[in-house]
Amino acid sequence: YIVIMNDNNDDNDDDLEERREAELEFISCAYDNEEAWWDTATTTTKNGDNDKKILEKIPVIYRRLFLQSSSSSLSIRLVLVMCLGYPSTNGLDISCTIENRGDAPPALVRAADKAIPHLIESCNYAEIVGEESILLILTQADEWIQEEWPKFIPT
Repeated sequence: YIVIMNDNNDDNDDDLEERREAELEFISCAYDNEEAWWDTATTTTKNGDNDKKILEKIPVIYRRLFLQSSSSSLSIRLVLVMCLGYPSTNGLDISCTIENRGDAPPALVRAADKAIPHLIESCNYAEIVGEESILLILTQADEWIQEEWPKFIPT
């Protein structure tokens, strides 16, 4: 699943890779391909003092969610990037975008633009650095939409 092109593979790296792979397997099993999926992105980092660049592939998890009003719906995409060192030393980079901005009523898009930073904040709050957090964050996002999104719905 995760390819880390780095000469520094030790037991701790193997353990982290197993933990990340288990979370990715959960995504593949718990959701259909339209609800949630994952892919990899390539990043480069410097290797300590020698300025040698390391090419690394990091997992990116996508979760499609829907913000609904009484008359329409808006699709958003929650994006969770497994930063290097996740889950032991680093957390997830969490972002969210509107998928069908042009197809939705402008008032619903404006409400979503106001709500999305609150959703991201809620997801960041749910994360526990040092532990696997994908399920916690996805559950928090679902709960936030049920409990908090209605406060943003245009009337």
